[in-house]
Amino acid sequence: MASSTLTLDRQRSLRALTKELGETLATDLPPFLHKEDKETFRRLPTEPSDPGDISVTVTASSLMALALSGKLKSVYGDKQAESCQRVFERIAGVKWTSSALPECNAFPVTLLLRAISLVGVPGMAGVKKKTPPLDPEVRRAEHSVECDGKSYLEIGKIFAKSSPESLAVGSYPTTPVIAYWFVDAIDGLSVSMPNSWWLKMADWAAKEFTRQVSLVAADYSERMDPIAMAMAACLSQRLRRAGIQKKQRPD
Repeated sequence: MASSTLTLDRQRSLRALTKELGETLATDLPPFLHKEDKETFRRLPTEPSDPGDISVTVTASSLMALALSGKLKSVYGDKQAESCQRVFERIAGVKWTSSALPECNAFPVTLLLRAISLVGVPGMAGVKKKTPPLDPEVRRAEHSVECDGKSYLEIGKIFAKSSPESLAVGSYPTTPVIAYWFVDAIDGLSVSMPNSWWLKMADWAAKEFTRQVSLVAADYSERMDPIAMAMAACLSQRLRRAGIQKKQRPD
């Protein structure tokens, strides 16, 4: 058990490292920008700079990181709001795929919603997804067709209706990490959900946390996931904070 437990000093050093990495984002990320538009991101600095080939998840992750570290202005300048608006508008017109996963699966959807929430561009959640004609061989996620022509906000509601199950990616079950990002986005975008939804998510988070604690306590190395355990705890706290900040909503 001791081998899988982080000491307080180790946790503090990891937090300091995270803060240090955040301070260098303004110089670390620009090489990944497409050279022509200097707004969207590619997967590697060595890749061809084709603005039509937007890496949706890389761009969303980069915007989240820059927003959380307060470095958006360092990369986009004084017109950061206009730049971010163009980014999300362009993303709305490309297919949402990553790592050969089905189009419009929970991973890019969750990252995009949270990025919009963190960047805080007014009206951005109302931009509608305009999926281009897809190759017949491109696999589509369960809600992919339903999301065509819908706004980011409407897509969030589509995935929320059947969450946490809808947050599964491919054949993998829903993870506390994606659930945390999704809940944070839903709350940050002020998506109106009934009390029953919040209670369902809280119940799932509690059960997931209990399961992960049991696996870690048993030192079941083949199945335990300390990161999932920590994120389930973070999700529970995020749900608690959302509950405190909101008035009771009737179902």
